[in-house]
Amino acid sequence: MLMNNSSTIDTEADTDSNQNSTLAEQAQTSQVPTTIPYGFTPFDTKSRFVQLCGPMYEKVFDDNTVALGLLLEEQHLNQLDLAHGGILMTLADNAMGRTLSFQSEWQSSYVTLSMNSQFMQSAQLGEFIYAKVSVTRKGRRLVFLESEIKSANKLLFHASATFAVLEKKA
Repeated sequence: MLMNNSSTIDTEADTDSNQNSTLAEQAQTSQVPTTIPYGFTPFDTKSRFVQLCGPMYEKVFDDNTVALGLLLEEQHLNQLDLAHGGILMTLADNAMGRTLSFQSEWQSSYVTLSMNSQFMQSAQLGEFIYAKVSVTRKGRRLVFLESEIKSANKLLFHASATFAVLEKKA
């Protein structure tokens, strides 16, 4: 579980009446909620892969941890019409990397060395999911992090990862 749970995300804020309908009703009427929770802004990235996975949204907290989220659309689903495991892993990995970049004030670069993941529950079309990060230990060469992905109050995914600190080129 995340070590730092002092920052919470209000996924109920700024919702409209479409989000109160059930998923079955949404499927029948083809209505997909389009409201992004308060405090999330478009995630601007140079990564061509992440651009293909989006659109994503970020929220930066006072401790420079980042929540990265997305509204599940058709391209994010597997053949069972559930969120694809790959999109969950991508979301967690990018939230962890983005957190490290913010915490280093963009003075260091990081790469993922390993990531262990557990899939807890599924998410469906129209749900806003978000990854929240906690840095558990930081050294000169390695950083250890955890991330949880939630939809509202439902825990979907947990990951622990090790990132390497890259040396700055002169």
